[in-house]
Amino acid sequence: MSQEFIFVSELWEKVVNSSAQVIDVRAPIEFNAGCIPGSINLPILTDIEREQVGSTYKQLGSDVAIELGHQLVQGSVKENRVKSWIQQIQSTSLPTFITCFRGGMRSGISQTWLKEQKFPLLRLKGGYKLFRQHSLEQLSSLCQKQKLITVTGKTGAGKTKFLESLSQEKVLNLELLANHRGSAFGGKSSPQPSPADYEINLAIQMAQKQNATYLWVEDESRMIGSICQPQAFFDSLRSSPVVYLDEPLEVRVKNTLQEYVIESAHEIDLFKNLRESLYRIKSKLGGSRFSEIELDMFLSEEKFKQHHDLEYSAKWIEKILAWYYDPLYERSLAKRDPLILVQGNSDFIRSQITTL
Repeated sequence: MSQEFIFVSELWEKVVNSSAQVIDVRAPIEFNAGCIPGSINLPILTDIEREQVGSTYKQLGSDVAIELGHQLVQGSVKENRVKSWIQQIQSTSLPTFITCFRGGMRSGISQTWLKEQKFPLLRLKGGYKLFRQHSLEQLSSLCQKQKLITVTGKTGAGKTKFLESLSQEKVLNLELLANHRGSAFGGKSSPQPSPADYEINLAIQMAQKQNATYLWVEDESRMIGSICQPQAFFDSLRSSPVVYLDEPLEVRVKNTLQEYVIESAHEIDLFKNLRESLYRIKSKLGGSRFSEIELDMFLSEEKFKQHHDLEYSAKWIEKILAWYYDPLYERSLAKRDPLILVQGNSDFIRSQITTL
């Protein structure tokens, strides 16, 4: 470690072990597109100021743009921003580091201002950009070393709840990381993370759990909502052996009703969102089946409005499972032809876990 920088491999280990605080001085629009997990965004330039400086750079060059930046952040503005950094540094006993996109001018200036106030910090050499690159390299390496066991099964079999019942030190919860339930109906009211954040957090979690003999993970497609799985990880997922959680249709209908309807009954636009999800698979259902399910949804909504009855939704859920999700799953599984370690309902699989 030099007097000015912390190197990416060192900071990576600290982030994995939750033993560092990182202040990111990029503008919010940059930070929201991807950041070091757990970092705090205290920008040296706001989004508007960054846009002004960037426009000046394109038109008049770097010297004029730098001068504009100093003009925008001076006096009380500069004082308040430095004060916010110091307050954050003092809020924890963890060592604090500073970064911008490339670990260059913005974190360098922030570092100088803090040093003037007797708060010397190291900045990340290569910045967030290098940290993300390093994360992807670590993910690729971990995928070659870490063994996975994939929990597969038809929609509604209870794969997520099965994983939640296991020791979380051995579980990689992709749907939690992606904030999506992994199907056409799997969206949530809160937004998904950026692709960059998903990839970095996936790498961090794999690193945190790399001492496990194997990691349990739910069978997912390449896309989880808007998130595209990193190729190295997806290849590992698809080549791993599976445990097949096999539940009858009536159990899967009940599970799906509970997760997608009853637990979401508080949402104002529940049935509107369900219909929008249905429209996304209209072409694959076919016209007559789509119309039948759509009518069932409208009737379900009316039952809910009039009697607060959600059980009627079991009718359209059963049809979607039988007509759409089950054939899709069966084709996919047959194409992959994975090694099935054990097959049965959740109780049977739990009884067999110690032998895996």
